[in-house]
Amino acid sequence: MVLPSQMSDQLPVAATALGVAIGTSEHRGRLAYVFYNRVEHIARTHLNVSHDAERKDLYSVVVLAHVMAHEIGHLLLPYGHSAIGLMRADWNAKDLDLALDGRLNFTSEQAELIRGQLSRPDRPLET
Repeated sequence: MVLPSQMSDQLPVAATALGVAIGTSEHRGRLAYVFYNRVEHIARTHLNVSHDAERKDLYSVVVLAHVMAHEIGHLLLPYGHSAIGLMRADWNAKDLDLALDGRLNFTSEQAELIRGQLSRPDRPLET
């Protein structure tokens, strides 16, 4: 679910978080939130977006898509973050550049775990 700032500012998460997946280390959640105002802010400030509205919108969409994928990853992967790739906890400028180039991805191990989860639709998600 993509939340506007009025709603995202009320959740008890870090002010720098771009989203959150509800769950624990014992049980995966089934719901994730993305904070659109924060996504837009990252796209605007950290990607040096010019005043070109079309480019600004494109960058926001790219960052939004990656944040959504990251949060869905939390619903499908073991609990936590990784040191590299899409599942890093704190993206830096290099990660955002990789996202724009289409190269900020799940690791091959994470992709395999996700495929395994999705190929068993008749079984509940494992924790």
